[in-house]
Amino acid sequence: MGTDFLEFTLGHGAHLYANPTDKFKTVSIRVLLQQELRPVATSLGALVPRVLRRGTREFPSMRRISVRLEELYGSRLTSEVTKMGDRQVTMFGLDMPSPELVGETGALLQHGVQLLAGLITSPALSNGVFDERFVEQEKSTQVKHIQAIINDRTQYAFMRCVEEMFRGEPFGLSALGKVEELQAATPGALYEHYVRLLDQAPVHMFVVGPVDPDAVRHMLEDNLGLPERRSEPVASSLAPRLERPTRNVDESLPIEQAKLVMGFRTHTGLASEDAHSMMVFEGLLGGYPHSKLFINVREKRSLVYFIQSVLDINKGLMFILAGTGPDKTREVQEVSEEQIDAIRRGQFSDFEFDATKQALSHRIRSSADSPHAQIGVQYEYLLAGKTTCVADRLERLESVTRGQVMEAAARVELDTVYTLSCGGTRE
Repeated sequence: MGTDFLEFTLGHGAHLYANPTDKFKTVSIRVLLQQELRPVATSLGALVPRVLRRGTREFPSMRRISVRLEELYGSRLTSEVTKMGDRQVTMFGLDMPSPELVGETGALLQHGVQLLAGLITSPALSNGVFDERFVEQEKSTQVKHIQAIINDRTQYAFMRCVEEMFRGEPFGLSALGKVEELQAATPGALYEHYVRLLDQAPVHMFVVGPVDPDAVRHMLEDNLGLPERRSEPVASSLAPRLERPTRNVDESLPIEQAKLVMGFRTHTGLASEDAHSMMVFEGLLGGYPHSKLFINVREKRSLVYFIQSVLDINKGLMFILAGTGPDKTREVQEVSEEQIDAIRRGQFSDFEFDATKQALSHRIRSSADSPHAQIGVQYEYLLAGKTTCVADRLERLESVTRGQVMEAAARVELDTVYTLSCGGTRE
């Protein structure tokens, strides 16, 4: 399997992947650290990038950082957390114009890397730990963000379905943390967690743009100053075969439109030879306007306001999300399952099959047009123990047969049905 990236191992055990392309007029750098999803640590991990972006030792306030970014021709710093399989991933990023584009030398890139490195490894401190004001303000903001999720009923229902599917398991934790754990976090505990993360977390770095890979490698190695570490990714497993009955969860809120979320185990991950077969299956089912859920549940039967499927290839999961009337949730579930059964039996037209593969092909080709998409795809494959390139993914997609799609559909099993409605009853 090929790759569009050159790989370098840095002196402290981190890995750098560089795509030195003239296709873009910007340079995009990402530094990604990963840790296991687990109670308390995940909440602290969610706070770390928020507090770090408040200031560095050299630029000890957000205002000073903003001024420096403007001096670097409107460069942009980012920091956030996400969940990938059983991992919480912390991302730090820098996007800046190509030095040649603005008539500068390599010193511009050096200054950008120094600012990014300062954000990660040289934070503004108070009495040897994070500034208490920053911590308390970011705790409050994060708690409000989590509490506000309930106002987006679809996102809230999706989150609750995942929590119920993986009750007591790492994947059931939100990458954003838990309110009570965030509220209990202290500057000292948060700083200790940050130090452990820098000392122990596997680190992968990516650079995309018109750069000299060796020069960037030396800049990152010299400025980050990370300690030696093991570089193996944190382990993550696919959701195993279901060993309990399908779980049904009904909850209520003062809403008019009911939300239905169906969670499935697919037993197919990105490292599987059948990964693209599962992608085609999910696209046929509910990924596009020509898909079975949209045509048969929404258009023909008018059972829903919206309906779609979502594939989590990192954990081997699929979800169906729908907005419907409170008296129609049972029928929506039944008709949705009928669509899966139809694909299992091969009841899909050549048009549906070809249109889905064309849509997926367009998505793969489009990923090459964005440095961020390139990095995201490459990182997902690396976590799965693979490398990839556009040509390889297109070849694997093109080779998918109707029979393989039927087999993919046959592996899918319903895990949890979550319903959010006014009164919480199901008709």
